[in-house]
Amino acid sequence: KFFGGKAGFISLAWFPTFCNWRRDGYDFDARYEDELATFREKKIMDCFQNGERVFSHELKRLAGFGKGGEKNFPGVMAELQKKAPGTFQHSLMVSNIAERAARTIDADPRLIKAGAMYHDIGKMANPLCFVENQTAGINYHKDLTPKQSARDILSHITYGVEYARKAHLQAPIIDFIISHHGQSKVLYFYNQHCNNGGNPSEIDEFTYKGMLPKTKEQVILMIADTIEAASRTLKDYSSESIGVLIDKLVKQKMDDGQFSDADISLKEIKLVCTEMKQHISEIYHSRITYPERKK
Repeated sequence: KFFGGKAGFISLAWFPTFCNWRRDGYDFDARYEDELATFREKKIMDCFQNGERVFSHELKRLAGFGKGGEKNFPGVMAELQKKAPGTFQHSLMVSNIAERAARTIDADPRLIKAGAMYHDIGKMANPLCFVENQTAGINYHKDLTPKQSARDILSHITYGVEYARKAHLQAPIIDFIISHHGQSKVLYFYNQHCNNGGNPSEIDEFTYKGMLPKTKEQVILMIADTIEAASRTLKDYSSESIGVLIDKLVKQKMDDGQFSDADISLKEIKLVCTEMKQHISEIYHSRITYPERKK
């Protein structure tokens, strides 16, 4: 478009202007916040914002691609975006929340960002089972029993591990897939099961069979995954409302023993939650209405 269909080079000084050149007038951060820019573009932009001059091979390394970094990132992510677009957007949001929180404690932000992008790839096996991929008028669970619904939801961990191994993803990434729900329950359908006269002792059929988080990064991902999904249900996005929601969700995880095997302190969990509250508040801040030009 700029160089007549041929490869071209631009200076680092002009790069921000190049990236911000959009018909809608948004800068890059606004586009990413509004989910108009991709995760890969954000990773590359982060490298430019933090460096003075970057060669292409160095940029690839800094962004975490290639040898020693993420494997099959373009292929798996492209498939996820195509088959489960809602899940892909959810993963983008979780990766941003988790990466920012990781920087507040002694955790690896690059590892957790990669793990967050892959944690839900198992949903590609049955995208419509998950609400973020459903469109208006579609309810996958309408004609299923609570047990059947729970079974299909729980299976995304198994499918995720299968996808990851086929894509030759590294063990730390697979561990994120296995641990991001830990051994929690699908309470929505378990409660529905009990309310319909089902046997409460059958809770095992509504329980994830994953491993409990062991590292700081795995705990952060579990929290980020939970609050990103839950925050979409809020009607009031005040700081107080967001804070109450996050505190409630984290307490439920702790009371359920999901963090009992993890190498993370209560102080670190508190710091992580504080950062996530700030991040969610910034995501859902109010936007000004741009005036139209008078004719």
